[in-house]
Amino acid sequence: MIVDPQDTRKISRTWREYLHEMKQSLGVARWVYHEFITPESRHWTKRMLVSLAISVTALNGIAWLAKYLVDGLIRHDAYAVKMSFLGMAAFVVIYGYFDSLQMIAREYAQGANLTQLKRRMNELFFEKSMGQHLQESSYLNTANIERGKGRIEQLENMLMFEGSSSMISLTVALTLLWLRVPSAGLFMTLLLASYLVWLVYLNRNISENCAPFDKEFRRINRWEHERWEKIERVKTCAKEGEEIAYQNRSFQKVLGEERKFWLWFIRKVTWRGYSNRLVLLGTLGYGAWLIWRGDWSNGVFVPLLMYATKVSESIWHIGHIEHQVNWNMPAIRTAMLTLTVPPDITDKAKAIELQRKNGMRVEMRNVSFAYATEKCDLPGLPAATNGGAKPATAVLRNVSLTIAPGEKAALIGPSGAGKTTIMRLLMRYMDPTSGTMLVDGHDLRDVRLSSWLNLIAYVPQQAQVFDGTIRDNLLYRFTDEPINVPDQELWGIMRKLKIDFGDRLTDGLDTRVGRHGIELSGGEQQRLMIGAAAMRKPIFMVVDEATASLDATTEKAVQKGMEEVLGDHMGALIITHRLSTVRRLCSKFFVLRDSEGLAAEESQLEAAACSFEELYEISPTFRVLADDQGVVILDSPQPRSEISTEPVTDREESIRYAEPESIA
Repeated sequence: MIVDPQDTRKISRTWREYLHEMKQSLGVARWVYHEFITPESRHWTKRMLVSLAISVTALNGIAWLAKYLVDGLIRHDAYAVKMSFLGMAAFVVIYGYFDSLQMIAREYAQGANLTQLKRRMNELFFEKSMGQHLQESSYLNTANIERGKGRIEQLENMLMFEGSSSMISLTVALTLLWLRVPSAGLFMTLLLASYLVWLVYLNRNISENCAPFDKEFRRINRWEHERWEKIERVKTCAKEGEEIAYQNRSFQKVLGEERKFWLWFIRKVTWRGYSNRLVLLGTLGYGAWLIWRGDWSNGVFVPLLMYATKVSESIWHIGHIEHQVNWNMPAIRTAMLTLTVPPDITDKAKAIELQRKNGMRVEMRNVSFAYATEKCDLPGLPAATNGGAKPATAVLRNVSLTIAPGEKAALIGPSGAGKTTIMRLLMRYMDPTSGTMLVDGHDLRDVRLSSWLNLIAYVPQQAQVFDGTIRDNLLYRFTDEPINVPDQELWGIMRKLKIDFGDRLTDGLDTRVGRHGIELSGGEQQRLMIGAAAMRKPIFMVVDEATASLDATTEKAVQKGMEEVLGDHMGALIITHRLSTVRRLCSKFFVLRDSEGLAAEESQLEAAACSFEELYEISPTFRVLADDQGVVILDSPQPRSEISTEPVTDREESIRYAEPESIA
């Protein structure tokens, strides 16, 4: 069962649980600080905070001197008025200078933070194995990462910039208030304490009540985005009106329920505001009374008003920031738990560095693999399972095969037989559950993975075309890289593989293909990927249903081109359902049978041969595939079709598998 990771968040229903959640939030904040705040950023942040403290103190110093200005005006003391003005002018200059310094430091700190955030997020995302990306997509997906990335950026800005500014303003104003008017400082300190109590109370209710609303809004958004992405189905089923009505009903329902809570919240906030303003008004009234009695001079009221107002504003701003931090924490915590999952495929300390040569021997020795039935959602979060753990599901059993240097081998079998699993094991998306994958005699687990991948090329079943030009896709070229491959070489490979799309190449090699290659047909995208694989000049190629999107005529032309590309020295493993794809291209054929029903010691590799005719004689699985596809087998009796009135049974149930040949 796969669920949205944020749905596993436990809602705090008691004060103890809320305080525990706050403690977890502090742990997440520390992780963000250590992972995404660089020494450079810390340096600029310190400069920003020092400059900010000086500028805020200077700004508040103007209010301090305003007392002497007002008193001087009342007494007609020209010297006091003159000196007050000079002091205020000096504070204005100091404020302007250090305010500009803090803005410059903030710009550098923010730039360093954004750079580190992008770099580190990429590092943590790319370090995971391809097997993890495929098997744990419930949480290791771009939606979670992108959402967490945006929330981390908000958290950094709120805590380092907005939060620090509010805290410094509050500290300076409250300190000066205590120094100037201690009794008022006491009142405002009590206001701060009461505000913190209100803050915890209201945010706990937000955490408890808004989680279900957030969950439903995310469900509605997923529904909406899915319909936008699959607009063709919506339009062809004439469901536009029903979709609009359903989404509107769903949104209005949850919006109405959410509004009830926020109206309650607004009432509470209003009463809190009244209490805060009453404390502020009482403080000012107390000061006015003391001035009326003659205990204070008239000028004291100016700093009292400004400092008390600044304290009240800063308290509100800090409360707002705390609420935003709490609201963003679930997404950030999800991203943290996702990105801190350790990669399951890593190079050993002294991994073998493979060197380029004219051929590479590939072997599988008694390889088995099993996928876990239950996928975890996130480490550290409750598992989304019902009942006890289930045993792993074996998808590959006891497979042994060899592909000699320069040999082109085809992997044939029904859907679910494990062909894709072998491909993934060969490129080390994951490691075998048992057995050994060997490359040039080395256990693949002992080899530096990048050195192996740099020697091979992979053509996936679903073309992975980047937004960019034909040239960029053929070369996997970054936009700031110089062009080092001659155009003649690119045009040569394009013509071999029928990538020359005629009039559609409006700008030649610099023709843009659009996002996901939308400007190209499915067959054109696939041919472009085959060309990109060829341009890597590999010594071994892995091809997964490369011609599945091509018509018969183009398929034959591409096969001929692939024969030229593969040459004599390049080895290949070609996975296919369409037997016509590999008959001429390959010199060795492996047939996999379904693992269901096999004994534990039996091999899933049913047969290996050098021709279709030989396979037809020894492999029941191949005979079924060949007969279904109408493949002509020379020197073999034609399959007979008999009409029967008996109920039709599954053909696979009647197959009796021959013992596989020994493949040394």
